[in-house]
Amino acid sequence: PRIAIVTGEISVYSFSLNNYINVISGNEFNAILSSIFISSSVAFLLCIMAMPLAYKMIFINSKFRHYLLIMFILPRLVPIVVLALPLFLLFSSINLIGNVIAPILSLSILNLGAAVWIFYSILEAIPRNIFSTMKLDRLSIYDSWAKVILPIVRFRIVAAWFFLFILAWGDSIFASLLAGYGNQTVGSTLLSFVTPFGTDWGRLAAFIGIAIIPSLMLSIIWIYSERTRVSI
Repeated sequence: PRIAIVTGEISVYSFSLNNYINVISGNEFNAILSSIFISSSVAFLLCIMAMPLAYKMIFINSKFRHYLLIMFILPRLVPIVVLALPLFLLFSSINLIGNVIAPILSLSILNLGAAVWIFYSILEAIPRNIFSTMKLDRLSIYDSWAKVILPIVRFRIVAAWFFLFILAWGDSIFASLLAGYGNQTVGSTLLSFVTPFGTDWGRLAAFIGIAIIPSLMLSIIWIYSERTRVSI
């Protein structure tokens, strides 16, 4: 209870589930669901956009390729606050403010460079003779990915998706400015526990405890799948 935290009289007997119940039944739980949807959508969209770009980078001249990689990562080096106003004006002009599409597209733009670097590193690790063999066999792009590339790097793509999910999970600025009140995320909801009357520590701790469950479950699933793959 909050009174136990304020007075410092915390004991085993003061344990209560009221804060967890209040979070699950309140608007804070909707923020967790919004974060799951936004982060999953951003990670999926980045995989779709970054994999073809990284694949094309493999066949570009080495010197020019490095310049392109640096250009891709430059938006990530710009402070988010600098990008927030132009993106807000852009999405306002096409009436996308107040729904989840705006933060999904914003986070995809911001993290596209990082995603290209990740998938470029994944594809670069494939031996060059495999790409040469695909050219000699005159495989189409679809056959190259479906029959050769994906079977080799499928577990690394899952790891990349998980990393991109975590990158989008911590967003607070884009959700605060673009998503609207009903689509706030975990990061933008944290400040709501700080009021003029003090910080609601009990409810904040319960909210954080529930919010880490999705990432924790993904981590457990990934570790289990890796151990299963190694044992096979």
